[in-house]
Order: sequence, then structure tokens, then C-alpha cells
Amino acid sequence: MARPKATGGIRPSSHALARRMVDELGVGLQWVVELGPGTGVFTEELLARGQPPERLLLLEANETFVGMLRERFPMVRIMHGDARHLPQILRSVGLE
Repeated sequence: MARPKATGGIRPSSHALARRMVDELGVGLQWVVELGPGTGVFTEELLARGQPPERLLLLEANETFVGMLRERFPMVRIMHGDARHLPQILRSVGLE
């Protein structure tokens, strides 16, 4: 709470919220780009529903979360960066 621009939520999203949001997406999408995955609760749900890890890109601004996510999800592409630069980041990995 001391740095409101550093982290989007005061506490992690619940698994129930992640399930409901992923229900709306479906699975097996060509690509999913998750902005600000934080602790990875939505990532976990996407993978559990069958989203291929090689078609999942996580973009996280918090370097501590990036390290944690890379340990938790070694098969997923995880990038440290700011969503304001999303078009450039997507081009850098071959996505338009």
C-alpha cells in the first residue's frame, strides 16, 4: 500500500476468482498474454485447464514476482517489463 504503482492488488487474487475468469476465456487459445501475473494464480488455472505453456507469455513489472514465477512455471515465457511497452515486447518475441 505504500507504493500503489508497484503492485496492482493489496492481496493475491483467489483461486475462485481465477476459475471464474478463465471460464470466460476458454482454453487452447493460440496465445495468452497475462499482464501482471503477480503470484501466478491465473497462470496456474490456465495451465490446469490445458493452455499450452509454450503459448503463454507473462509480463510482470515486479522483479521479485518475476523470479518467483520463473521458478514456479519453468516452461512458460516470463518477461520482466511494463505493459505500457506491450507492442514492442510482443514484437521482440515474434508476436504481433
